Amino acid sequence: MLTLAEEEGLAGLALASRVQHALYRLAPAELAGLIDRLRAGALSRHVVYLHDGEVEPIRILPAPLAVLPDQVAYVHRVTLAVQRALERLPSLYLQDFTVREILRLPDAEERWLRECWGPSQEAHNPVFGRLDALVDFTSPMWKETLRFVEPNLSGIGGVHMVPVCERLLADIVVPVLRDGDAELDLIVGQDMRELLVRTLLDHAAAIGAGPQVCFVEPKYAGHGPDEQAELTRWLRERYGLTVMHADPSELVLKDGAVWHEGQRRARTWMRPTRPPAGRTPTGCARAALAWSFTVSRITLRSCSHWLPLPWACSSSAIRSCCSPRRSPSSARAIQPPAAAIRRATSPPTSRARA
Repeated sequence: MLTLAEEEGLAGLALASRVQHALYRLAPAELAGLIDRLRAGALSRHVVYLHDGEVEPIRILPAPLAVLPDQVAYVHRVTLAVQRALERLPSLYLQDFTVREILRLPDAEERWLRECWGPSQEAHNPVFGRLDALVDFTSPMWKETLRFVEPNLSGIGGVHMVPVCERLLADIVVPVLRDGDAELDLIVGQDMRELLVRTLLDHAAAIGAGPQVCFVEPKYAGHGPDEQAELTRWLRERYGLTVMHADPSELVLKDGAVWHEGQRRARTWMRPTRPPAGRTPTGCARAALAWSFTVSRITLRSCSHWLPLPWACSSSAIRSCCSPRRSPSSARAIQPPAAAIRRATSPPTSRARA
């Protein structure tokens, strides 16, 4: 007799097979056309990676990953447990000698942590992260195949890329799959950018900050994912927020506040990486970064909810297991326009059918 998990794994295998069969019926020329359209869509929607300043579109494969609602719910539950444990690490490191011995930081980094970490940081420490993992949803023992690879907990990549990739698949690939299997019903996952907005508003309420947001990264590095400028544009256009995009060297500490190009910033999302030659932050910029961390930084909590699980079969189940609870403090946030609030607090309703 099969266990419930084994039945889910076999159902996942059947679903993946239907998607593959609908795709395999395409002639090579049709499949190549889909790949070309996805590449053009990646360029037009800025799903790109920078190599020595050169823009390269990220390759989007035309076969969507199909996941059942119960599988999403399980991954959600497990990764939230890992996420909560990771959120405790700064306090554990400072309080427990054994933890310090296992996870010893360089002297400069430990000194930074001790100077910046206090009761208010422990009370308000939102982390919008990405936990990379491997899992085979088509295996009868799929739960036992889940293996975490590494946590990414600061200025994570994928917040722009994942929802845009899902939408490109929904617009370009899903209609073609449905031509081969009219009863195949797929929906896109919840847009993680909406989760980011909720986290920002909740954190603003918790620290009593204004509606300014500043994305901080080495803007002129010329390598790596190029997302924060797109996130800045999206937040401005969709929610009317005051959003800045800064290189660390462009921050100034003045009158007890951090400024960027004449604008005062309130909440910071930092993406750590090595700065390019000649752009090392000045002493003033370092002080601004330290102040940002101490007072109002947000390293961004995504999710555990958001291992890339782009497709599912039931919108109601996905929404019930993936929509985070809003804390009471969110009602006290400095709010963007009313229309934007309605969008932020309502689950997405768009469906992609195949």
